[in-house]
Amino acid sequence: MKTKKILLAAVLGTSILFVTACGKDKSIATIDGENITVMDFYNYPTTKQKNVQVLQKILVDRIFVKKYGNEVEQGKINEEYNTQMKLMGGKKKFTKQLKDVGYTPKSYKTTIKSNLAYQKGLEDHLTYTKKDYKKAWKSFHPGVVIKLIQVSSEKEAQEIKSTLDGGSDFIKIAQEKSTDKITREKGADISFDSTDTIIPNEVKAAAFKLKKGEISQVITVTDSSTYQQQFYIIKMEKQKNKGHNMKEYSKQLKESIKQTKMNDENYQKKVISEEFKNANVKIKDKEFEESFSMLLKNTEN
Repeated sequence: MKTKKILLAAVLGTSILFVTACGKDKSIATIDGENITVMDFYNYPTTKQKNVQVLQKILVDRIFVKKYGNEVEQGKINEEYNTQMKLMGGKKKFTKQLKDVGYTPKSYKTTIKSNLAYQKGLEDHLTYTKKDYKKAWKSFHPGVVIKLIQVSSEKEAQEIKSTLDGGSDFIKIAQEKSTDKITREKGADISFDSTDTIIPNEVKAAAFKLKKGEISQVITVTDSSTYQQQFYIIKMEKQKNKGHNMKEYSKQLKESIKQTKMNDENYQKKVISEEFKNANVKIKDKEFEESFSMLLKNTEN
């Protein structure tokens, strides 16, 4: 099952700190026996776009942590850290991976705090209009209950599908074959609506098309960070039409609006621009002025 998380790969993707712990003459690669050293790495020209991204990350981190950092609870930081540690195979493997890219547990927790402060900032700027609710209502689907089987092999998934089509018991096969421990222990049952962020979108889309008692075809889900595939088969247990009373689902619709806006690149740019204005950000280096002009154009009085 997909887990809501701050991805280690995303956090570390903008970092070049993995060489900081090495000596300048240390070899990091060879070509026909010729060494590529840490100094070669640092001396190699970086792109202007990359430099702009790094500067923006520095500015955003400092601005959002200064303004929203006090709202980030240490318990939440520890929770995110422990989630990553489990995803990466435990403490020993995780600590090594952090070290390989120049992080310590302490510095990585600082990075998590920066990300959570950024999320707090995005939330602080949210507004909810009637237009937002009407738009969210169009794509909203109320809660359903399904039974679920998850496996890592497409061949195995197709074999299970054939067995189910032949009348085999869904729960029994789920308990024997499913790799998703949470649903396996609950008789394969799981409930969600269209605002759920844990269930893969492909599974949600397939579920909302099923009638009670129907079993889906094999559903392929590719993890966007690891590119690993998981295969699902689901059975509809409880289905509900949303009807016409939008107010009944106001809480779920608000959550949907929140998710949509916070994942929207234009919304994020708007919030960053406003926070840059509040922080009185000025770009003094001419090399960066033009690149930051779009973010800073709204900061001028």
